[in-house]
Order: sequence, then structure tokens, then C-alpha cells
Amino acid sequence: MCFKAAWKIHKKIHKAIATARVVKSAAGYNSQAMQGDGNEQMSAATELAYAFDPSTIAALPPPVPVVSIEQHVDGVASAMREGAGAWNFKLWPAARVLAKFIELRVPREELAVATVLELGAGTGLTSIVAGHLGARHVCVTDLPCAMPLLRRNLSSNFGAPTSLTPLSSSSLPAPALTASATSNDSSDVSGMCRPTCGDGHGLLREPAECEDYMCETCGSEIEEGADKLGCRVCDFDICGLCGDKAEQGQWSSLPGWYQLQCEAARDAAAATGTGGSHTRLQQWQLPPPAATATAAAADNNYDNNSGTARSALLLPLDFLDSCSVPCLLSVMPTTAPDFVVIADCTFTFEVCSGLVARLQQLRAAAREAGKAQRLLLVHENRTEAVTAHLLKELQAGGISYRMVNTGDLNVHRAEQVMMLEADLGVTQDAGE
Repeated sequence: MCFKAAWKIHKKIHKAIATARVVKSAAGYNSQAMQGDGNEQMSAATELAYAFDPSTIAALPPPVPVVSIEQHVDGVASAMREGAGAWNFKLWPAARVLAKFIELRVPREELAVATVLELGAGTGLTSIVAGHLGARHVCVTDLPCAMPLLRRNLSSNFGAPTSLTPLSSSSLPAPALTASATSNDSSDVSGMCRPTCGDGHGLLREPAECEDYMCETCGSEIEEGADKLGCRVCDFDICGLCGDKAEQGQWSSLPGWYQLQCEAARDAAAATGTGGSHTRLQQWQLPPPAATATAAAADNNYDNNSGTARSALLLPLDFLDSCSVPCLLSVMPTTAPDFVVIADCTFTFEVCSGLVARLQQLRAAAREAGKAQRLLLVHENRTEAVTAHLLKELQAGGISYRMVNTGDLNVHRAEQVMMLEADLGVTQDAGE
């Protein structure tokens, strides 16, 4: 057996184990939900429904919104980028905990006048729940590769997007969307997707030089001499049949995560030319809140540079980049967010350090604007070393946090996460 074939077998076993772990995690959660915790359920497809608490439903104006979240559990291990899983394809427990906390613990009158910024939004559940509960604005951010799935989930919950604004000239009037731009599949970039690997490289079509190649999309073996498409840099291969389907746009017969992966690569390619969604702020108009005194006061008093309409905004953001916060603040409808919410983004030393640096920038912007700013961070305790590093970085950054009890939120696996709360902006105690 050649070295290439041996490596392919090793890779197949490693991928199967990783996929099994992710699927088992999701299946365990779904089994628990179906048995009666009543919070969320997963259909045989890839959609999850978030159920509001009865007390919340009683306070919401009819019709009660239905939150639907698309996820692709099988894509976490399959759509790997630079050796790391595509974590944004799955709805993780931390996001459910954070969404339920906002629903049950954040006063509705406080949310009604707030801009909520989510960093590392993943599938977008927390932002979508905040929007349905009456948040004035929600700003949804994640890496560019997460944009296609976030666009789908925002569109399925809030309808078609209403505008696109180039980030380089956000003060210009937003151009009208074309018919293709309102499609969940086509987004705002025209043209067919081409087959790519997780890092966005185009795939080379060639015969397999030995046996034991495996198609990353359908899982079938690729025999020696058979047609395949592959990326030699990332060691990503698909069979010729799946490659043909992708090239012809027959996405319904391919895994959903692969279409999203190719859409992200197409967007990135468009961004280097005419400026696709990779470099744009996309906006949705949120439904009006209940006709209450609080909502009326919000309409009259809220500092909003783009009018009184409630909105959800989506833009790509890498918070490890020191320039990301200034760029973000330049396109937000307010001078600084009132809430900064983060779910399950703190999984490496580098990410923890970079995130705390961005929180310091957001805190400075809030204090300069004379605003209060509340941090809600949910961290999954995967390793003690990373957890200790996160807490150390927060303390070193001057962010005084409080531990939050999430045991009574009735969310499955809530005991596996740690939730922190902190005041970043101006506070009465600070006297600033």
C-alpha cells in the first residue's frame, strides 16, 4: 500500500470518529428535548425550533413568532478549514443557554431600547431570539465563512433582506436588491458556485492515482483511476459525480453544508473584485414591537442614526483583527452596543486573548459615548487550561465579571457551560 493510500485511510478513520462525536452530541441533546424539556426539538431534517417560555408567550403580541434554525451537524467535521472543524454549522448548547437567558432574565423594557452585538454568532440563534423579543437593533457578526448560513437563518426568521451597504462607503444609500439577491441560496452575489475545499481553493479534476480516496461529500470510496476533484493543499477530495453535480448547480442532491461552503468561497472571490457580501453590511427590517408605553418611549428617545425602524444587521467580522471593532462601530446604527453577547467562541488561548482585546475596545467606545454596556459571555468548559486562561485575560484586561447561575433555565447541557456577566460601559458606581 502506498503512503498516500495509508494516509487516506488514517484520515477517513479520524474523520469518522470526529463526525460520530458531533452527531452523538447532537443526538443526545435531541433525545433529551423530545423526552420533555420542552425547549427545542429537532426534526429529521436540519431545522431546530426554539420554543419560548409560556410566560414569554403571554407577554408577546400575537402572532407568537416561531424561531427556526438551520444547522448541518455533518458539516462540522467534513467542512474543515485549516485543520479545524466548521463549528458554525452546528447549534451548540452555549447558544441555547444565552438565548434562554436573554428571554427570561433580561427585562423587556431594557431590551426594547438596546443594540445587541453578537460576536461569533454561528447559526444566529441568540441574535434571532433577541430580535423577536423586541431588541431595537441586533448586529450579527462572524467569520466570512459563516455568512451563507447566517443569511439563510436570518431570512427564514425575518423575511428577505432589505438593503446592502458596501462597508467601504457605509454612508452611501443602500442599493436595491435584485431578485437573485433575495434568494437564500444565491445571496447577493450572482453566478454559479464552483466546487471548493473548506479553505476556498478550487478543486483540480484528475484521475485518482491510487485506491482508498474518499469523497468528502457522499462518503463513497474513489477507486484508482476514477475521476475525482481534489485540493492537494488541503487534502480535500470529492468524487467525479459529486463534482459534476456541484458544477451544474444540483445542490439538492449534495449535503447542505457543501453548498454553504462553496457559497462562502464564491463570496470571497467576488469580494476581491466587485465587492460581494464578503464586504457588505446586509440588513433586515424587524417587525414592530408591542404597542406599549416602553416601545413608544423607545421610538421617541432612542439614539438611532438610521431612523426609528428596528433592524438586524449582518456583516463578516474576525474579532482577532485589531481593526475589526473600528470597522464595526463605523457601520452600526448607534455609537456603541448596549449588549455584547458571545456564546462558545472562547475555545483556544489565542481566541481568548483576542476577544478580551476587542472587549476593551468596545468598552472604550461605550465610555466615550457615556453609555452603559453589558457583556453576556457563555463559555463551554472543554479544558481547564483554556478556562483558566480566559478568566486570567479578563482580569488582566480590567473586566470585572460575575458568575451567572444557569441551572434554572431548563436548557439541556446547561451544566456544561460557564456564564459570565460584566458591565463594560459607564456605571453608576464608576461615576464616569
